[in-house]
Amino acid sequence: PASTTLINGAGNGGNSVMSIGGSSHIFLSNLVIGGGPHGALNGGGIAFDGSGSLTVASSKIVGNKAGYGAGIYMHESGGSLSVLISANSTIGNNVALFDGGGIYVQGGALTVNGSEIFENTASRCGGIAIESTSTMTTIVAASMIDVHVATMGGGMSSTGTGQCRIQSRATSFAGTNT
Repeated sequence: PASTTLINGAGNGGNSVMSIGGSSHIFLSNLVIGGGPHGALNGGGIAFDGSGSLTVASSKIVGNKAGYGAGIYMHESGGSLSVLISANSTIGNNVALFDGGGIYVQGGALTVNGSEIFENTASRCGGIAIESTSTMTTIVAASMIDVHVATMGGGMSSTGTGQCRIQSRATSFAGTNT
């Protein structure tokens, strides 16, 4: 098996562990991204504000804190944005003060395939929080979304003025508390 590299955000002045902006195409593999501090408003683990693509493969995004999207925060601006979580990745034990303990999506396309999103906590939507302001698609396939704590939308929720198409195939939603 491939070795794993730990990227720890402890002591980084309240910023996201990884911050991505502009037009970027990023591939992350065999990483553990953790320790994102509560001082980060958006994306304790990864904050992507821009256009392009992000692929997370065979990685863990765990133990992060933020206002929105404690694990991953994605905000589409300046063009289209797509995020793919695949190949046995895990997003877990993240805590958001407001929305999206695991993932917060504001525009763009999110695909979660063959991965696990578990034990994330937020005021609203512990697992995946989607705020659609335009037409967007979220696909969750062959994945497990399990044990989330939130006052609304434990596993997944969608709000906003846009149209959000959610496709779920061979996915288990279990043990969410709202």
